[in-house]
Amino acid sequence: MVNIPVQTAVPSSGKNISEIFSVFLEKVKIWYTSLSSSQKNIVLGVSISMFAILFIGLNIVAFQYGQRFMRRTGDNITVTGPTPTPTPTPIPFKNKGKMDFSVSTSGSVPGPKVIACTINPLDFSTTKMQTFQMTITSTTPVATASVGWRTDNEEHEVPLTLISGTPTKGVWEGKKQVTDTAWYRYELIMKATDGTNKREITLTLR
Repeated sequence: MVNIPVQTAVPSSGKNISEIFSVFLEKVKIWYTSLSSSQKNIVLGVSISMFAILFIGLNIVAFQYGQRFMRRTGDNITVTGPTPTPTPTPIPFKNKGKMDFSVSTSGSVPGPKVIACTINPLDFSTTKMQTFQMTITSTTPVATASVGWRTDNEEHEVPLTLISGTPTKGVWEGKKQVTDTAWYRYELIMKATDGTNKREITLTLR
């Protein structure tokens, strides 16, 4: 058993904290030097044990406080990341069945003029047949006519043939079996050429 003499340090007038601490350390050093080897070993072992206990205790307290803090603030943690792309909402067909459209074309523009078109049916489902008709007038004979068909995932060129009238004023028709949906994109590009001038009119249905 080591008897550690208790000494009371009374600060003298005019001494600051650092000076008082230096005096205390000096007295501890003198006391420790006066101990025997066995007493020094005991004091060293007790000091190490106390330091280890203090270190472990501080870590336990810090861990418990951290767990309590995370439980209190867990609901407020925000994980940032890329903004997800919203899924588009399908657009229903406003019109159904056969639809006729009149087309206005400037008379000063050379080349064929599409004055009317028909889509039958406007609304469709896959595997069904869709018919396109265009009424075209031109000062020179129309050489070719077609419809560019654009839907959600596909693009096709539908050739038209003259079914009535003449190459300068007639009705051109083409058919296509539907192979795609048109929930988000549905465009028809009406095309006609007389071999020199080309006319394209886009009809956006979505």
